[in-house]
Amino acid sequence: MKSMLRRLVVDYIKDGVMPITLWSDRGSWQVTVDAKIDTGADRSSLDILLINALGYHHTGDRIRVRNANGVEHRDLFNVAIDVEGFPHEVIATGADRGSMKYPMIIGRKDFLDICEIEEEE
Repeated sequence: MKSMLRRLVVDYIKDGVMPITLWSDRGSWQVTVDAKIDTGADRSSLDILLINALGYHHTGDRIRVRNANGVEHRDLFNVAIDVEGFPHEVIATGADRGSMKYPMIIGRKDFLDICEIEEEE
């Protein structure tokens, strides 16, 4: 089991994309999206339309984000995700990702946390 999970993580790293299941705020429904792994990003980011549809709550905090478009301030949201049957809580920024190929980016810290949990099983 442990080697199979490691192999999945290696595949994600090679492909740069992993399926992420997002649970609604009340846990009554879910949607699975492909998320881009971005080890250059400190934090995960999710499309604001998905955030609203899933009913995620703003944490009350904002952070400064520097990206290819310059600097902007983004709200933070508590996001419930599931990766290969393992539930995780992440704090993600909300962004307009409508023109992007992937509605979610998994940042370095969250990706390392996901890998750590999978390797322990």
